[in-house]
Amino acid sequence: MKPPPISRKALAALATSLVLTLVGVPVALHQVGADGSEQRATPDVLAAAGAAQWSREPSAEALLKAGSSAARAEQFYFVLPDRFANGDQRNDTGGLTGDRLRTGLDPADKGFYHGGDLKGVIDRMDYIQGLGTTAIWLAPIFKNRP
Repeated sequence: MKPPPISRKALAALATSLVLTLVGVPVALHQVGADGSEQRATPDVLAAAGAAQWSREPSAEALLKAGSSAARAEQFYFVLPDRFANGDQRNDTGGLTGDRLRTGLDPADKGFYHGGDLKGVIDRMDYIQGLGTTAIWLAPIFKNRP
């Protein structure tokens, strides 16, 4: 039995709630209009949650101050695990055997999988933290499907 369809608006609200619950309240730097000009931020979810907001790039001091207030400023590091670090070469082919057209693995070709995995991200956690990162944003993880 298929689940009932969910509207785009309900799905967006669910995804926003989930992200804010899992990640915390992000920091809004500014909003840009359709013509590329900077727009005055209007009240939104970030403002309602008390997130620090700036009209231009904040200084390091401003970020540190915002991070110590009730509204938490996070420094995100975006990771594409497949391209970041290969922590366990046993899982590179996704359980498949054969050449790159069968397994999808070819670290020398940007059109194929490179073998990075969550173990690689965990192994490099000291490096990520050393950059001043306080939160990691992982791209979706999927089993290899060449």
